[in-house]
Amino acid sequence: MRFYTPIRFINNHPLTQRRKFLYLSKFFFWQLRNLFVKTRIKSKWIHGATLIIKKGMHGATGNYYAPLHDFMEMSFLLHLLQSADTFWDLGANIGSYTILAGKISNAHVLSVEPLPRTFHYLKKNIHINSIEDKVISLNIGLSDKPGELFFTQHHDTVNHVTNPNNSNALRVSVETCNNLLAKSLHCPILMKIDVEGFEFPVLKGADQVLNNPILKAIILELNGLGAKYGYKDEEIDKFLRKFGFQPYTYYPFQRKLEQIDWPFKSANILYLRDVALVRERIKNGMEIHAGGYIY
Repeated sequence: MRFYTPIRFINNHPLTQRRKFLYLSKFFFWQLRNLFVKTRIKSKWIHGATLIIKKGMHGATGNYYAPLHDFMEMSFLLHLLQSADTFWDLGANIGSYTILAGKISNAHVLSVEPLPRTFHYLKKNIHINSIEDKVISLNIGLSDKPGELFFTQHHDTVNHVTNPNNSNALRVSVETCNNLLAKSLHCPILMKIDVEGFEFPVLKGADQVLNNPILKAIILELNGLGAKYGYKDEEIDKFLRKFGFQPYTYYPFQRKLEQIDWPFKSANILYLRDVALVRERIKNGMEIHAGGYIY
């Protein structure tokens, strides 16, 4: 049963359809390799990028099994960003989005990851892609006020803010996005927030960023995880609409944006404003070469 989810992911992924046997073979090779070898590998990715991956890095290995783990969101990033832009990767994990933005789009990146061990691999991925001059990386957490929070540390991509009484909890220094902006970090045109249910406090600490007209798009996952912190997805939706953002989904092969409304059919949402500008950007954005597709 533990193979069912990744095999289904590979089988259904839009970028594996022309080379399905290749990507299924990569999956089984990875499983066999991990029976005998525990060391990390340098995996060639798309457009000359590289990712360091190892057993247990489920987000990173998703980019090994299929060209782009998050097809809609990652394609949108690559179609939107230009070299003069800034991208904020909040909850960067080992840096998949950071590498796409800094290496392939040649944009400037602020990359934030709270867990020291994960941050270690983020830094390695930044180094191996030679984008240290493009990326500012911070080993901190984010919330609605500065201070400290406690995080789980043994759940790979789903580590999250937890109770300090948790025996495995790790104490982490926390900042706000507003304070990061005040420290002369450039406002992003696009930011991705992946903080496992803690999105609302992060957004509440980012009202000055949200008010800045430079910001045009937010990649966000609304999957109900905020309930454990007392927040509802509907609250986040209403909060972002106050700043002029509207929810959209994206069809990368067609470069088509479609406005959606609550309740959403998918947890993966793009919040956009100045949509005419965004449409023009993605219309003229880079061509992505992945999985035998050019789109």
